[in-house]
Amino acid sequence: PMRIFALRLNASLSDNELDSLYTELKRLANTESGVNVYDYRDEVESINTAGDLMNYFFVFATFTVMLICFFSLVSSMYTNIVEQTKEIAILRAIGMRVSWLTRIYVEEAFVIIFAASGMGMIIGIVVGWTMAVQRSLFTQLPIVFRFPWQIFFAGVWSQCADGTVVLIRSCAPHSQIERD
Repeated sequence: PMRIFALRLNASLSDNELDSLYTELKRLANTESGVNVYDYRDEVESINTAGDLMNYFFVFATFTVMLICFFSLVSSMYTNIVEQTKEIAILRAIGMRVSWLTRIYVEEAFVIIFAASGMGMIIGIVVGWTMAVQRSLFTQLPIVFRFPWQIFFAGVWSQCADGTVVLIRSCAPHSQIERD
């Protein structure tokens, strides 16, 4: 006996046509006992809702992590400048202009931020791909790796915002040391 009969319909069918087909199949199924008709659209809607909720959660987590990283970078840049007070004094004594010193620290902050962000993105992509491959090995299903563009753009946006603030903040301790 046949246990499952699946229909793959033309993708160009409208919702009204699918609804009329579903009601007709449901009417025919009511004449037979033990026959059920399922519409995939009901399942897809709940899966899409769950996916959207997970994306919102991960975007929130991305912003939270980036905020923590922001404070870490600000404190490391401040500590770096304060610890290099003697080097700054020597460079100023031999004639280096304040604008050049500021440029050096701004470029250092820029390199630190973008190197850390790039490494984090690469590590995240590799871990995500590894998890997708592992899941496909266990379930024997094809590899489906969807790149999380929403989270990526949230990370890039917060990285740029944090980078801008860190670059501005890296100039503040330097100007304070210049005055002392």
